[in-house]
Amino acid sequence: MTQQITRTERGLRRRAIERIIAQYPQIGEEQLHRLFDYFRREARTGEVARIASNPAIRTQYRQLCRDHKIDRLRSLDRLFGVVAGVLAATGLAALAAGS
Repeated sequence: MTQQITRTERGLRRRAIERIIAQYPQIGEEQLHRLFDYFRREARTGEVARIASNPAIRTQYRQLCRDHKIDRLRSLDRLFGVVAGVLAATGLAALAAGS
């Protein structure tokens, strides 16, 4: 039940973000920061893919990504995740070797 509520809430948030993107570039600073927060902190890969593939907002989404390097931000997040994973694995290997 909780998973279904979470999925529903995520879908509602994604649609709210799509409505903002549909108005891009005629949006205010607050809405722009809401988009940044969503893409940096909340959006999962599948949600970003659904937004990117929505034909009704494709042009605005591409312009948003181009203007503010949205995809680049997600790439940096992934890079930091990979680096953290490698460091953690190296640390665990060192601990195991020392035991």
